[in-house]
Amino acid sequence: MRVFLLASSFLALPLTATLAAGVPAKPCTVPSGASVQSLLAQAEIARGLAGTEAVGIDQASSCIRIAVRTPGTARLVELLLRGVKVPAEAVRFQVDSAAVPAGSTRRG
Repeated sequence: MRVFLLASSFLALPLTATLAAGVPAKPCTVPSGASVQSLLAQAEIARGLAGTEAVGIDQASSCIRIAVRTPGTARLVELLLRGVKVPAEAVRFQVDSAAVPAGSTRRG
């Protein structure tokens, strides 16, 4: 299982993931004035998306951890969370491509 951070150079916002393997995970932090619990309640909407495996609190870094199957799902979740005002720096994505069922197809 690998942890990826999405890199979207065309956006001016700090994003929490990069697709390059081996890059250390960027520390995630909850902005001052916000609580992890309130952001988690907003982030729960991501559970409804296909490919989202888990949404919870990352105890090691006190931020939101979202496990997804593909980098594309991570990007979709990231956009969804931006729409409900969850700061990108408060979320860490865990991409587990091994969780994709055998025989499934991906568009490339």
